[in-house]
Amino acid sequence: MKILVFSDSHHNYQEMFGIIRKIPRLDLIVHLGDNVSDAHAIESEFPQIPLVYVAGNCDWPSPSELNEVVLNLENAKVLITHGHLRNVKSTYNFLLNDARQKRCNLVLFGHTHVPLDIFDDEIKLFNPGSISRPPMGTKASYGFIEINGGKIDTNVVFLD
Repeated sequence: MKILVFSDSHHNYQEMFGIIRKIPRLDLIVHLGDNVSDAHAIESEFPQIPLVYVAGNCDWPSPSELNEVVLNLENAKVLITHGHLRNVKSTYNFLLNDARQKRCNLVLFGHTHVPLDIFDDEIKLFNPGSISRPPMGTKASYGFIEINGGKIDTNVVFLD
């Protein structure tokens, strides 16, 4: 399964459109919030590709949008969230505790705008960074994930 992951796009959906067009045979696109209107734009432009998205702090209040989704993908259980409700700018402990309680082995989150790709207590934490507003000294980025039979390969892809 090939998964493209975006976060913190902040209305830069044209950049995402270009990336999506370059990748053949995507199985899923995940948008991790800020802004869900960008996820809706992806959904309209690429209706043939399944899309999962969550609301971020810039989408508040958004009672009709989910803050969290848990998926089973190719024998991997995936927690999808923006991260702002888990205080990820200070600690990953709340995120890890949620993942343990939900028995997830992969967590996708954003909010910090900083890419992260680590294992912590046998849980993979993956943040693709920001496609539109990277912090000073960091390039804009997105994520690409392949899952096969529970084996998870994650990659942060930096834009030139």
